[in-house]
Amino acid sequence: MSRTGKEQYVVGSLPLLANSLSALGSHLPSGVTYRQWFLLMMLSRMDAEEKSVARVAEFAGTSRQNVKKMLSSLEERGYVQLAPSRSDRRAWSVSLTRKGRDYVRRHEGTVSEETARMLAPLSDAELDALVASLQRLGECVEEFES
Repeated sequence: MSRTGKEQYVVGSLPLLANSLSALGSHLPSGVTYRQWFLLMMLSRMDAEEKSVARVAEFAGTSRQNVKKMLSSLEERGYVQLAPSRSDRRAWSVSLTRKGRDYVRRHEGTVSEETARMLAPLSDAELDALVASLQRLGECVEEFES
């Protein structure tokens, strides 16, 4: 396969893989998608400082618009709370509700088990190489966008 073909394969495969990975959410009750669960999990791991939508997006490695859309849906179901920021009048502060914290705690094992089962065929070396490649790809995308 030519370099151009490989590049097109990589760029074309990523959204398809992302859609397939979203199927992991089918093991989660309450209609929470895998991406929403991932966002809840990321929120639970952020430090105790006030979390703005922009800061959450940066921490999760996605756009502010993506995060805002997911947070709005999660807020409607009581998993997060959005409120005007105390430090920036233009920003929104995000916090997990008790329901959100309980949800992450209850379902963290399920997602971890499914992820481990899916990636079990990879050797440790293959997993390390995949992680390094994805990190490098993220850097390339950032360089391209700037």
